[in-house]
Amino acid sequence: MFRVKVYIITQSFILQLARLMYLTLKTTDPENAVIHFLGVPESDITDIIRERVQEARKKK
Repeated sequence: MFRVKVYIITQSFILQLARLMYLTLKTTDPENAVIHFLGVPESDITDIIRERVQEARKKK
């Protein structure tokens, strides 16, 4: 989890109407450099991921 470097949220007009978003995570992991989550309900998921990443980095 500590390898996540960038969070990108993308919402087209249609996704905004449906209250959905695309979430892209860019990592330093060579096997999973980019992870895409499509059709994620609007939420504070990036804040949760950011907190978990910071916790994982502190434990390292």
